[in-house]
Amino acid sequence: MPPYPIFNGFTEDAVLYQAHTLRWTVELDFDPEGDEAIFSAFVLDTTGVELIDPTWFSIVSNNATHMIFEAKDAPIVDEVNGDQYYINVTVSDEFNTDTPNVYQISLMVMTDSAPYLHSDISLTLGDFYVNAPFSFTLHSTDFSDNENDDPIFYCDILSTSNDTTWLVE
Repeated sequence: MPPYPIFNGFTEDAVLYQAHTLRWTVELDFDPEGDEAIFSAFVLDTTGVELIDPTWFSIVSNNATHMIFEAKDAPIVDEVNGDQYYINVTVSDEFNTDTPNVYQISLMVMTDSAPYLHSDISLTLGDFYVNAPFSFTLHSTDFSDNENDDPIFYCDILSTSNDTTWLVE
């Protein structure tokens, strides 16, 4: 009889955004006969064909007590609908290599979208006057991000004037 695992961070349905990492840990719960556990994980495409050494998938740690594996910065072909993969996780022992316990993760790889400005925030500057200071401030809380990434701000000063010394970031 194959060993029984405990899954930490395991979910049957997972979404991986580009430039992100998902990590799973599988630990040995117990083996009825006290045999050493053998863990493995591999990636399948939508037709069930195993991908050979995908660069974005790796087993970080694997021994008789646990396995840690991750998917990191997977490439994406279909930027609109995402790419579907499956990760098969097997747990066996030396006497059950042909009949392991098999668990499957449905992995959808999606494009990482840029943060977006809340609709009630205006980017239109109000009136301002020569020789009178003005300011315009945006806060990170003015933005939302579908992947919960922190926004990164860049500011460029654009002017048609020959003298921009009065503009500061």
